[in-house]
Amino acid sequence: MARPITTFTGSGVEVSPDIAEQFCVRRLSACQHPLTIYFLSAIRRGRVVIMGKGRVEAFTDGVVAIIITIMVLDLKVPEGEDFSALLPQWPVFLCYVLSFINVGIYWNNLHNMFHTVQRVDGRVLWANLHLLFWLSLMPVTTAFMGENHFAAVPVAVYGFDLVMCATAYSILVIALHRQHGRTPHSPRQSAAIAREGFRSPST
Repeated sequence: MARPITTFTGSGVEVSPDIAEQFCVRRLSACQHPLTIYFLSAIRRGRVVIMGKGRVEAFTDGVVAIIITIMVLDLKVPEGEDFSALLPQWPVFLCYVLSFINVGIYWNNLHNMFHTVQRVDGRVLWANLHLLFWLSLMPVTTAFMGENHFAAVPVAVYGFDLVMCATAYSILVIALHRQHGRTPHSPRQSAAIAREGFRSPST
């Protein structure tokens, strides 16, 4: 009985598990590393699972939406009906605008970056969680800076959070580069790999 066709997400080509097995075996059989041998054994038993990116994108979008919601809740309703009632709120509002722009930039970059990737692994998941951890502290550091009217220590804490967000984002980019460093990035390259899989491993 023929094995079903499997679609590899983001590659733009459909190949059967037999073809994928032939291609992987040809590429990895020359290596005698224990992990490689285990991986080849898993391929032959049909236990290789490609981790998609959909759940990572959905989880990231949800966390970013919650972060923005928490930040806007720090804006209090002014007590009064004239413009003078808005003046005490200007530091908190300015901090909210600054943090909203920063979180929006990260969300936009993550959206564009994950749109181009094909798959993720455990290292990418943890790198993404590391970034979300520092982004989740943004509402706290934003309120700390706004309530204290841009005092030195709150501004320093806010700046430290921004630095750690940038560092975590760089780690995520490196993890994604490592994950996709040896994979094709165009439909033409993907089709070439699929055609090579049709050939006999002995050729």
